[in-house]
Amino acid sequence: MKRPLPDGTTHLLFTGLELLQRVASLVPPPRANLTRFHGVFAPGAKLRPFLVPKQVRRKRERGRRQRPERSG
Repeated sequence: MKRPLPDGTTHLLFTGLELLQRVASLVPPPRANLTRFHGVFAPGAKLRPFLVPKQVRRKRERGRRQRPERSG
């Protein structure tokens, strides 16, 4: 701890489970967006379409994979 708590406590002693609970609470949920934008890069900004490049979508081939022809 950088500084003692108001009651004078300078150290904290946790069991293994208590420590894991405290550390686990700091881990973000899976697939959480950790980048937040504001100003012109915010999702609802009026100028965003002029600044951010558009996504390029690839065409998916709908057909099945072609099997190699058997010879023989």
